[in-house]
Amino acid sequence: MQCMRFDNLAWEKSEEITDTWVLRFLEPDIWRPIGNFVIKHHNPDDAIELDIFKKGFYNISLQMKYKVGSAIIRFPQRGATMFPEEKVRNEMAIMRTQFFYSYGICSAPHTKMYDALNIPGCPPKERGIIDPNIGENKLEMLYGHLADILLQLSKPFFPQIGSLRQIDDFTWDVAIGLYSADDCRRKFIARRLFCKLAREHKLTNLALNNGPFKIWCDDPRPANVLLDDDLHIVSVVDWDFTYAAPVEFSYPPPWWLFIGKPESWLNGLEDRTSLFGRQLQTFLKAMVGRENTAIKQGRLTQDQRLSDAMRHSWESGDFWVAYAARNSFAFDAIYWRQVDARLFGPTASSPEDVWRPRVDLLGDKEKEMERLVARKLEEMKAEFWHGAPMSIHDLY
Repeated sequence: MQCMRFDNLAWEKSEEITDTWVLRFLEPDIWRPIGNFVIKHHNPDDAIELDIFKKGFYNISLQMKYKVGSAIIRFPQRGATMFPEEKVRNEMAIMRTQFFYSYGICSAPHTKMYDALNIPGCPPKERGIIDPNIGENKLEMLYGHLADILLQLSKPFFPQIGSLRQIDDFTWDVAIGLYSADDCRRKFIARRLFCKLAREHKLTNLALNNGPFKIWCDDPRPANVLLDDDLHIVSVVDWDFTYAAPVEFSYPPPWWLFIGKPESWLNGLEDRTSLFGRQLQTFLKAMVGRENTAIKQGRLTQDQRLSDAMRHSWESGDFWVAYAARNSFAFDAIYWRQVDARLFGPTASSPEDVWRPRVDLLGDKEKEMERLVARKLEEMKAEFWHGAPMSIHDLY
C-alpha cells in the first residue's frame, strides 16, 4: 500500500522550529508563570510541584501535583501544529458543551483504553493491535463505553459545517490540505475521478447536502480514553478540531476498532478488513445495547440510533469513501483498493497499472495530467540534486 511521501524540506524546517521552541519552553523562567497560572485558575492551595506529564508529537503537557489530585495544562507545539490558537480555541469550545463527559480532579491512577485493548507487553514504540485473547465480555464492555461517546456526539445538529464556537454558557454555533511519472498519473486520476463522483452525487446522499450536520471527532479512540482500575471511563481527551461535519462522517463505524489505522495495515489490508468486520459485530452489539438503554431512559429516540447506519456503511463500502475523503495520506491506497472498482467496475490490471483503464474517463483533463506530470518530473530532478524528494501535495 502506497501512502503520500513527506516533504522533507518542510519537515526538517518544522522540526527545527519545534526543537527550538521546546528548549525555550523548558527554561525555569517559562515554568514559573505557567505554575502560577495553574494555581490561580485551578486550585490555589496544597500545590506540590510542576513537572512534565507528557510530550507528544503535537502537544506538550505539564502536570501540577497537589496533595490530593493534580491538574494538567497542555500547549500545542510550535512547528508541529498548524494554527495553534485555532486548535486550542476549537478544543475548548467542544469540551465546554453540555454533551460530553465533565471534567474534574482525578486522584487515582488511570489507564488508557488503548492499553486495555492492546496486546499485553507490546513495546511502546511498536504499533498496537487488538489483543486476540481479549475476552468477549471485556471487549463488549469497552466498546460499550466508546459507543456512549459516539451516541452523545451524534445527537446535536447544526445548520452548517465547521468548527464550533461558544457564544455564551449555553449556546454554540459553527464558525465559518512521487515516485515516478506513472505514480503521478495514478494520483492525478484517483483525485479527478473522486471529484467526478462527488459532482455526480455518487459519494453522498443528496438529501443530506443541506444538513442538518452532526458533531464530528475523529479522535475518541482508545489512546484518548482514560480508564480507572475497574476499566470505567474517567476522562476523554483531545477534542481539538472537533467540528460540525457532514452526517456521512458519523455513519461509518470508527476506524480505531482494530486500533491501527487502515493505511498501517499495509499488504494485510484484505485480511485485516475481514478481522475488522468481526470486531465490528462486537462493537455494534455493544452499541445496540447502549442505544436500547438510552431509549428506555428517554435520552435517545429511535431515529437517533447509529448502529443501523454504521452496519450499512461497512457493508455497502461507504466506510471507505468517507475514510478516503478524510485521510489524504491514505487516499491513493484506499481509493484504488476499496472505492474505484465498486463505483467504476473491476479491471484486470495490476495494482501498478490500475489507472490505465481509467484514462478515458478523464475527458479533457488528460492533457492537464500530462502537463502536471512533466512539471513534477522536472521538479523531481531539481530536488534530487538538492538532496530532497519531490513534493506532490498540490495534487490534493
